[in-house]
This record gives sequence, C-alpha cells and structure tokens, in this order.
Amino acid sequence: MNIIQFTRDFPDEASCRVVFSDMSTSYTQFSKYVDTHITVKSSKVSTRKTLQWVHIAIANLKRTLLGVYHRINQEYLQLYLDEFCYKLNHRYFKDRLFDRLVIAVVGN
Repeated sequence: MNIIQFTRDFPDEASCRVVFSDMSTSYTQFSKYVDTHITVKSSKVSTRKTLQWVHIAIANLKRTLLGVYHRINQEYLQLYLDEFCYKLNHRYFKDRLFDRLVIAVVGN
C-alpha cells in the first residue's frame, strides 16, 4: 500500500499523520497527502549504523531468492517474501521451536 492508497482508504487516520523521510526527491508529494512531512538528511555514519540490518536482511533475501528458488514466479512472490520474513523473525527459536509448534497446533 502506498501513501496515496492509504490516505484514500483511511481518510480519518491519514488526516493526522506525520511522515518522516530522508530528503529524496521521490517523496516531494507526501505533503499533499499527510498533515506533516518532515525530512531529515542523515550522515553517512548514522545511515550505515542505522540501516546495517536492513542491508543485511535485503542481501539475505536476494541470496535466498537467487539461491534457493532459482526462478521466481510473480504469482508466488508474496509467499516467498512471507516465508523469508517468518524465518527471519523466528531465527532465534532453535531450542524452543518444537514447543512453539506444539502450542500453535494445540491452540488451533
């Protein structure tokens, strides 16, 4: 969902929205759709530190899509992304994975 769709679909919520973004020229139209659009220019050091895990996640996603699936079908792209997000969010559950699985099965 993009900002235009969001403001069209949720006009009450969007009327009091504040959007923070970098100073990219692609965001110049935000101020038409939200109350306040604040732009901040980040330094290279803060960007590198802040976005480190974003870059790692994107690199891992690219590696997964190119290495595991080889050919990606547009029809199933959302499922591939869902699986990647699930694995990323559950990567530290190693020893508790079986317990969580049992709870999920019993709960449903």
